[in-house]
Amino acid sequence: MLLSPGGWICGSDGQKLGGAIFVSGVLRSLSVVGGPEHAAVPAIGNPYRFKTGRVVLSYFLGERYTMTSPQLLSRLIAILVIFVSTCAAAAPVVGTVTKVEKQAQIGSTTAVVGTPVHMNDEIRTGRNARLQVTFSDETLLTVGEDARVMIDRYVFDPDASTGVMALNASRGAIRFATGRLSKMQNKDIKVTTPAAALAVRGTEFWVGLLDLQYGVLLLSKTGRVDVGNSDGEVTLSAPGQGTDIPPALKDEYAPGDPYTWPADKVARALASTSFGLALAPSAPAAAAAAAAAAAVAISAAAQPVSP
Repeated sequence: MLLSPGGWICGSDGQKLGGAIFVSGVLRSLSVVGGPEHAAVPAIGNPYRFKTGRVVLSYFLGERYTMTSPQLLSRLIAILVIFVSTCAAAAPVVGTVTKVEKQAQIGSTTAVVGTPVHMNDEIRTGRNARLQVTFSDETLLTVGEDARVMIDRYVFDPDASTGVMALNASRGAIRFATGRLSKMQNKDIKVTTPAAALAVRGTEFWVGLLDLQYGVLLLSKTGRVDVGNSDGEVTLSAPGQGTDIPPALKDEYAPGDPYTWPADKVARALASTSFGLALAPSAPAAAAAAAAAAAVAISAAAQPVSP
């Protein structure tokens, strides 16, 4: 589907598959890349018909438009409206909100228990808010306050033994526990943060800003998390192991050597994604106590590693 000059074509799964190229106001090429519809149509003057979802649009390659003409503007607005509605309808449901406290949104929708979550949705939480999404494969994503998480990619196909997830956690803290995705033969689970990219190997972890630096904490006895950026990479492979990444104004800092986080630091990390902190006055103490107990259990199971 054509969006605008230099715009994108949206496939039936909500993914961007291709685009259009205009030169001096002339539509020169329309291309589709990736997926079963792989094609390129550079032949100027040939009609091209592209179907996505329930909408079919036809354009004539080589048709000349004046970029300032009202006709072009009206056409582009019409195409934009159809594009947005079609992509929203085409994006598959990949999970459901299963817990929520205070103000949170899925895209432009206020989040409540049962709100569907689609691929390409952005999860947003407000002050003291918490939100949990359970994905189709039972992966759990818990988001802390003032967070932004984009679901860039999600595929769960047990028949093909394929599991793919790509999240962009651009702000705030999250806790992530893989479900059946980790059981697939063909799996690729990645989480991008401002400080590092995380390659997840069937495990549970926490990541967020703590003590004025980014931290990643492994919580599970199984699996591992590879934490890396352009300056280096480390692997967390034991429960209670964490890495710290100092904030950088210019150049990136490599993730620090893995070490066993002290129980109080683990408790503070887990409290940032725990439910109950923003409810009754006694709730914070109870939630903090639960987090501290979990921290002690994790520390007891961890193998000490020197920083």
